[in-house]
Amino acid sequence: MCPPELTAVLAALAVQASPGDFAAAERLVGGSFSGLADVCRNPVAKIDAAELTGQQVRDQLSGLPIGQNTELHVAWIAERLGARMSFATFAANAGDLWFPAMDDIACVLYSAGQLLVLVLDHEELITLSRLEASQAARHPGHAGHKRRVRDGWPGSLDARFLALLALVRDGRACVMPGSSIC
Repeated sequence: MCPPELTAVLAALAVQASPGDFAAAERLVGGSFSGLADVCRNPVAKIDAAELTGQQVRDQLSGLPIGQNTELHVAWIAERLGARMSFATFAANAGDLWFPAMDDIACVLYSAGQLLVLVLDHEELITLSRLEASQAARHPGHAGHKRRVRDGWPGSLDARFLALLALVRDGRACVMPGSSIC
């Protein structure tokens, strides 16, 4: 069950949250958040937020090597709820979106051609980690994934398009309803 405070904050930010967005974020990390501890072992950045004020947490997050307009796939793990928002929105509202004693948050993002995971955990530790090549190679759009680019197609695809392709591949969405392609 989603805490009422989180529901109110997401509504105030005009951010739609759903179990489907949670599943999309989970697919990006290989299908399960159970391996997050392994992903976070060698972080690019680590912040101990236990003694930080809300403003200090926002400042520390804003200082991470993530573009402000980068789209995050945010997952509240205990609630199995996900949403998409910009890093700037997430960082500016982290104090209202993260309940350390109750939950872990995993944010999956593409930055500079790499798949990264930003984790805010229940022990008030914040880590930014690269997804290992062995995991990332399974995800289209990541530098470790080999894909053919057809003439006229862009060299890089945005995360929403890649998520749609994954849904079509898994048989959970159809691009042409009623056709024999579905």
